[in-house]
Amino acid sequence: KRPENLSAWEEYLQGLRSFYERQHTDQEDPGLEQARQHFENAIELDPTLSDAYAYLAIFGASYLVQRISKDPEKTLDEMLFHSRKAEALNPENPLALLGISITHFFRGIHPIALDHAQRAVQLNPSFALSYMWLGLAEVHSGEYQQGESSILKAFELSPADPNLMHFHGVLYFACLGQEKYEEALEAIDKALLRHPDVGHHLGFRAAVLGHLERGQEAKEALDRYLTLRPDLKVRDDYRRIFVPNSALADPIIEGLVKAGWEPEG
Repeated sequence: KRPENLSAWEEYLQGLRSFYERQHTDQEDPGLEQARQHFENAIELDPTLSDAYAYLAIFGASYLVQRISKDPEKTLDEMLFHSRKAEALNPENPLALLGISITHFFRGIHPIALDHAQRAVQLNPSFALSYMWLGLAEVHSGEYQQGESSILKAFELSPADPNLMHFHGVLYFACLGQEKYEEALEAIDKALLRHPDVGHHLGFRAAVLGHLERGQEAKEALDRYLTLRPDLKVRDDYRRIFVPNSALADPIIEGLVKAGWEPEG
């Protein structure tokens, strides 16, 4: 819905620009802070702007994945608050449903994440971002073939999407789950071409190289990843920083071990 306050709309658009043009770096990302400020400004100018509330929820995922949040539970609570507010303002806003889906996804409650992502797709079948998050919920639930279909639909709908790095990441998960390791490697390499220093993607690459038994290449990829994640001592350390209750945790851990990781337990 077009907001009556164009200044609010302009702030919202500036928030999208900051969000999608940022560097995706671990620990600190000034672009995220700029986006937050723009979205908050938009809400201050127009408290009925559902999309701005929804993006305050959606970009919380970046605070978690990029390991910026110092209090993940607080971040998740804020994400759910903002997405519920967005839904209350516009119950047919797919962005609001995605915010709710993403919050449950990062809490490991995948059936609810799936349900809300599916509803977001139903509300707007032409919105690629909904298919991306639906695909993520599916692959982490173990529905790898369905997840692959969803993310391929996202590519079809938006082949130049600002989320292409994440599209390739979802395709990586779908292929890894099906043991299509060469295709998984191709997908994660394409993701890293866009942003070469994304920590979790470097770990995914090391894992699939381990499954491919690429020897020295896998070890070099693993060493680079462990430099960024020095606290990974046991398998449960990885599970704690990964998506809770994910069907993909063990295959990725197994790949890291094959690449040369020697967890203590």
